[in-house]
Amino acid sequence: PATDNAIPTANTATLTFNVTVSDTTAPVITVPPDVTVEATGPRTVVGIGTATATDAVGGVVITNDAPADFPVGTTTVTWTATDATGVSATATQSVIITDTTAPTVSASDVVVGLVDAHIDIDINYITGEVTDLLPDPDIILVPASGNVVASDVVDPNPALSCNTVNPQNFTGYATSIVSCTASDTSGNTSSATTFNIGVSFPYEIELILPKGQARAGSTIPIDFRYYLGNTVIDSSSLSPLIEWIGPYASNDSSCANGTSGTFSGQDSGSSSLRYSESSDTYQFSWQTPDISESAYFLLVISPPGTGFESATECVMLR
Repeated sequence: PATDNAIPTANTATLTFNVTVSDTTAPVITVPPDVTVEATGPRTVVGIGTATATDAVGGVVITNDAPADFPVGTTTVTWTATDATGVSATATQSVIITDTTAPTVSASDVVVGLVDAHIDIDINYITGEVTDLLPDPDIILVPASGNVVASDVVDPNPALSCNTVNPQNFTGYATSIVSCTASDTSGNTSSATTFNIGVSFPYEIELILPKGQARAGSTIPIDFRYYLGNTVIDSSSLSPLIEWIGPYASNDSSCANGTSGTFSGQDSGSSSLRYSESSDTYQFSWQTPDISESAYFLLVISPPGTGFESATECVMLR
């Protein structure tokens, strides 16, 4: 029989193929909780925290689109986590800036000192500006100082609301109470701030009466002078007016309960009223009414006139 003594041979075949590992799984991002903060200004700096992320591949970079500071209201911050293969995921966080702080109103009294019987001025209590509508060289205008300022943490121009017209006109010695509030763009309103505006007499008067009883029908010497603080001033440029009104009841020592008005009179610059340059004192000789029964009479020196304690004196005539 035939035989095959050939040595068996091992045949090898080679096959190649590609194995592609892909990453389509986005990172898992966890953002900080929402933040609520009271405004500290038109824009508020807020610490919003830090986001975290996990990813199968790794190499995650986290970014956000938060501004450097935040306006009043709700701002949505978007966080983005991107892994090494460029796959990304996003999540959002709310930053809420509230404005619950009311504006404030600061104000000063605006009181003008005038030395004149004829007054007609406008006072702007917002700026403190005073406009004299009757310029007169005899007027000593003591400039007003003070104004009204509204301020707010967020709103640069809060709306000011006051209970009286501005400017306000004065035609005599008087004082008004003004009340102002301010409101901001968030709807917050301040509490009311009150202050005084008006016209006052800047000097005090010392009225010097003779000692002892004043007899009705006699001439009584009366001296008076003007003070600023504790200093007697040169008041020679003034034109004071002296008035007397009465009689008041003999038990009405304050001349406060009404008078029959039977006697009244006045003197302004006549021979009865003199001014002493050496003592800066006005000297007046009052010819008192001749009355049959004791009664009080009210002496009034203008300026400043009635309503000023130092300018009035209730005198008993017997």
